[in-house]
Amino acid sequence: MYRNAILATIVATTAFTNVQAQEGNFLGFKGQADVNAILSSGNTDKSTYGAAIKGTREWNVWSLDANASANGGESDGTRDTEEYNFGLQGNRQIIDDKTYAFAGATYEIDNFSGFDFLATQTVGLGRQFIENDVYTLKGQLGIGAQEFETDAGDSTEEFVVRPEANFGWNITDTLQFTQDLGAIIGSDLTTLKSKTAIRNQLAGNLFLQAAYELENRSDVPAGSDSTDAKTTLGLSYGF
Repeated sequence: MYRNAILATIVATTAFTNVQAQEGNFLGFKGQADVNAILSSGNTDKSTYGAAIKGTREWNVWSLDANASANGGESDGTRDTEEYNFGLQGNRQIIDDKTYAFAGATYEIDNFSGFDFLATQTVGLGRQFIENDVYTLKGQLGIGAQEFETDAGDSTEEFVVRPEANFGWNITDTLQFTQDLGAIIGSDLTTLKSKTAIRNQLAGNLFLQAAYELENRSDVPAGSDSTDAKTTLGLSYGF
């Protein structure tokens, strides 16, 4: 029941945000697109390839964040890596231009994790604590629902708390460091995520990017590893 109510709020918020954004700045997303090679350990111990895109569109006190990624790979002609992630979040400034309320949803498919899918729907508050030419720091805290199903067909729906933090450091005019931390905390399944990345400008909007990602789940189906690690190296294009 609560999941449906939260999902309805998310749909209404993101739809209204999208309309407002179109009125102010049609297709005015700012973000980055990445292509990379991945060295994985955990559920997948093979070399793979990946692509990701994320962007933000702003209009007045509203903004819309969207992201998508896909990783795939094969060994000896057999596919052994296939993962897709999607996320959408609508935001509205409240109190001041640094504080916002949000409603968001994520959906993940990983065919080699033991889960058929994992989905979340959350609402909450966030704040941009630091934003200057050198440092940025943003944090948000949401509550909502998580739903997942294992490959064996066992499904679970539960209440979750979702904290997130994002730190950025412009080391030089051309060198950038970012650290993203997040958690989805539930009684049956808790997921912890970390992504550390560094980008170096090659020319214009083109960057060379290296990243290290960790993901740990508190309880996984038999035969699956609880922790996945990914080291990526690739190109990033800012738009």
